[in-house]
Amino acid sequence: MPKNEAPLSVGIQISGTFDIALARQHLRKLSEELQWSPTFRMRATAAFTALAEIAHFKDRQHQGPSVVYVQVIEQNGSQGVEFHADTNLEMISREYPVARWQLERVSDELEVEDGKPIQHIVMRLWANGK
Repeated sequence: MPKNEAPLSVGIQISGTFDIALARQHLRKLSEELQWSPTFRMRATAAFTALAEIAHFKDRQHQGPSVVYVQVIEQNGSQGVEFHADTNLEMISREYPVARWQLERVSDELEVEDGKPIQHIVMRLWANGK
């Protein structure tokens, strides 16, 4: 990310598989513009897909579109990407036990706000693989 440039951030509405595919395409284009390595591009796409699918398709109480927020970040000279979503991960994990593990597997950092009916999930990936 060029110096003195505001971080790129966008909220993506997910209503179905087409929206996930379209968002993945936009994420790939953005990663090319930012000159991410091929490995980091694939990791970012996999992480977005995992979070979007869990938030939208596994939450049976959810109605309407889900929103996944994507933000390009930089810390200590390393580029990264951060994904945010609000979903009932506790309920999802009861029916789909590997949900949390799947998110941990595709991210470098995972934060889940436990103890609430709807959990705020933050996933971070770093180009250097922190």
